[in-house]
Amino acid sequence: ATGVQLRHDLTCLLYRIEEEKAQWIIYVTDVGQTQHFDMFFKAAQKAGFYAGKAKKGKAAAAAAADSAAPAIRVDHVGFGLVLGEDGKRFRTRSSEVVRLVDLLDEAVTRAKQGLVERGRGASGRRRRSTRQLLHWAMEQSNMRI
Repeated sequence: ATGVQLRHDLTCLLYRIEEEKAQWIIYVTDVGQTQHFDMFFKAAQKAGFYAGKAKKGKAAAAAAADSAAPAIRVDHVGFGLVLGEDGKRFRTRSSEVVRLVDLLDEAVTRAKQGLVERGRGASGRRRRSTRQLLHWAMEQSNMRI
């Protein structure tokens, strides 16, 4: 991760904590970003943006009580790498933009194809309801990408 990316992430985190009053923030990226998010979370805690995950014990409880930082939960959820048509790792900073809805549609199509090939395909009605549920969830979550 670059210094610019880290500054951007810290600024966004602070905004979500102070302006949006977030209580739980989840970052969903590929597993290749795990080290960046480990460093990012440590930097944010050290800067006093948030108190971090609750720890057990009397000493931890006393330290949390003394901290002025809000006690919120911040997590990173990593998934497998997304590959481009060239078979290389997809990079969001490249000039080619792929909309999330298109990426998810492709994932649904490929998953369905894999299930059918293995003889585990769902009925047409169930496939439609799953696709509709995915689209509804994306619309409701106002995903930030």
